[in-house]
Amino acid sequence: MKWISACLFLFVIFNYMALAKAEKNEVPPEVVKALHAPDKVTLYSLEPWEQPTDKDEKLHGFKILGQSELDAKQTVIAVREFETAVSGWDGAIAMCFDPRQALRVSANKHTYDLLLCYACHQLYIYRDGESMAQLGAHGSSKILKDLLTEVGLPISKTEETEEEKAAARKEAEIARKRWDARIDQAIVELGESPQ
Repeated sequence: MKWISACLFLFVIFNYMALAKAEKNEVPPEVVKALHAPDKVTLYSLEPWEQPTDKDEKLHGFKILGQSELDAKQTVIAVREFETAVSGWDGAIAMCFDPRQALRVSANKHTYDLLLCYACHQLYIYRDGESMAQLGAHGSSKILKDLLTEVGLPISKTEETEEEKAAARKEAEIARKRWDARIDQAIVELGESPQ
């Protein structure tokens, strides 16, 4: 019975990942146009794990640590990082959404908010306050964190360092090897049990 449960679990996970990967994962053309011909671009630093108070400024329910309008050079850097996160998506996605960086782009009489969570591999896009798209994302927040620092914005206290990410990857690899060993053992036990 354990073996069947384990196989069913793996089947669901692999199918979910395949379906997620198969979906179109592209920034909508309207948003791409806005990103490359904006009237105004604002970079936000968010704190996703802290419940905002009534006095705190919020962006789609997340506490704003700070915000800064970007100049043309900074806009190019930020837009490139957001687009690279989507184009570099590896198909993985987490069941969380804890964005620490966001862009607000004003163009063509619309406002587009792009909230990015590298840890959860997701990018949410809003147009004029309404949800427009949820995309997969992948990469490192280093360049955006450097840009936040450059414009004088605080960085989320929950932002993982590269060392913490490496340690988490190592733990995940150890856990995967343990899981593989358990599956192998379950298969062996199933083969030894009477039919």
